[in-house]
Amino acid sequence: MKTRNQFGFSAVEAIIIVVVVAIIGAAGYMMFKRNTAKDATPTATTSSVSEPVAPEVKSTSDLTAAQKALDDADVNAASTDSSQLDTQLNSF
Repeated sequence: MKTRNQFGFSAVEAIIIVVVVAIIGAAGYMMFKRNTAKDATPTATTSSVSEPVAPEVKSTSDLTAAQKALDDADVNAASTDSSQLDTQLNSF
């Protein structure tokens, strides 16, 4: 009797492949959901340079505190940073 060469997959092999692909897909989906849930948590964003806020003055004691706060604020640093940015921008 002559034997015939068989080509292709049997039904059992095809089902096994589908099950393995489904397991890998489910694991990938769960990892994706976990990572997107982790990324969805809100985070605080702050600026490295903040504008000085003028304190509210209602009395003379508040005025002296405001004057001290303004004296302590480094206003020249902000102007120096902007002048450095201007020179870098002009160099392009």
